[in-house]
Amino acid sequence: MLAAGVTAAAGVLPLVTAGPAHADQFQCMEYLRAHGYVVGLHVEDDCNGAAMAKDASPVARFAAYSACHYQLVRLRVKSRDASKACQLAQV
Repeated sequence: MLAAGVTAAAGVLPLVTAGPAHADQFQCMEYLRAHGYVVGLHVEDDCNGAAMAKDASPVARFAAYSACHYQLVRLRVKSRDASKACQLAQV
């Protein structure tokens, strides 16, 4: 019975570890949704890319922010909205 509890706990651990980046990705997506944009898989990927670099070096953070911004603008998000959303992803 103890082994089953350990297995269940180990299965939950990756979800807990992934939490912070997911929260920042969510802020990015919610900002865009609140400003009238349709949030689909491409937006989710762009926000996630920026969020995953939040604890990286300044150069990597800037590269991820720039990629997020560029991709969102390509999806016809206004530049100022893309900028704010990508910043929120890295908070």
